[in-house]
Amino acid sequence: YAESIQVAGIGMFFTVYAVALFFSKPMGGTAADKLGFQAVIYGCMALMLAAFLLISMAQSLAAFLVAAVLYGIGYGGLQPILQAWCYKRETPDRKGVASSTFFLGLDSGTGIGAMVAGAVAQYLDYRSMYAFMLIPIVLSAFIFFRAGLTEKRGTQKTLQGQVKP
Repeated sequence: YAESIQVAGIGMFFTVYAVALFFSKPMGGTAADKLGFQAVIYGCMALMLAAFLLISMAQSLAAFLVAAVLYGIGYGGLQPILQAWCYKRETPDRKGVASSTFFLGLDSGTGIGAMVAGAVAQYLDYRSMYAFMLIPIVLSAFIFFRAGLTEKRGTQKTLQGQVKP
């Protein structure tokens, strides 16, 4: 993509992304403790949205590097926080199921996403592909929002003595 729009030195993208990823992973838990799971998850999704939007419009190495930082912090914060959120929702005897389900979804999403992105890039172009990648992030935010509503309703019913989670 960078070569097609004549941006040199794109290898730095992966270095910057890796550094941002490295530093963001341990900070996610601290942020979730202070701000709550929802705030951190939505914040990380917003960073990833901004990164893909920026990549889809990038014209310079600087734009790609800013996107690398945004994506590294977003993904680096999101993955462990979603994993912790999944564990938190399960009883101790089902933590293994939560773990395997989480990683099954993560790996499946990565594989399917790569195939869909490749097909979009093949039939349209890379800019369109990165813009198209906004859809799964927005869809994920909606699914997470719905899961949060379901969790709140279940908690309210439990507090009222009607249903146990």
